[in-house]
Amino acid sequence: AHVPQERSLFPAMSVWDNVLMGAYISSDRPAVTDRIEELAERFPILRERRHAYAGSLSGGEQKIVEIARSLMLDPTVLILDEPTANLSPKLADSLLREHVRRLAGLGKAVLLVEQRARAALQIADWTSVLVSGSIRLEGRPEDLINRQDFEELFLGAGTTLAASDDSNMEET
Repeated sequence: AHVPQERSLFPAMSVWDNVLMGAYISSDRPAVTDRIEELAERFPILRERRHAYAGSLSGGEQKIVEIARSLMLDPTVLILDEPTANLSPKLADSLLREHVRRLAGLGKAVLLVEQRARAALQIADWTSVLVSGSIRLEGRPEDLINRQDFEELFLGAGTTLAASDDSNMEET
């Protein structure tokens, strides 16, 4: 399943209906009902704001609804395209730590494309650095972080990881 960078909710539909749209192609209604209840346990905002228009939610809340919708068919791989775009640094870090990392812990393969270098490295199991569409470095974040070529490729010459919250990184 893919969660795009730009907002993709139906703003005039309820939160609940937006999540149900993730299982639109399923004809197994009991399984869909069970799945949305399971997701509402994992993401309490779904139940708390069930009847609210999706367009009335904050940016972070909308991203959680988008992620929940993508999980309705229980995919084995989840692709998140810059999920923290347009979120405050505090909310972005919270989204990554509390939701994205937890998904990986539940056995989902999560491919995260992210510009926030430090936050992405803190939750990643494996990092690939792309330069002009080619993988230039890859490995465990803790093995790469102290390499000189990593810092140059990942952040651009003359920049340090400690000083950069938002880097020039293309993907992790």
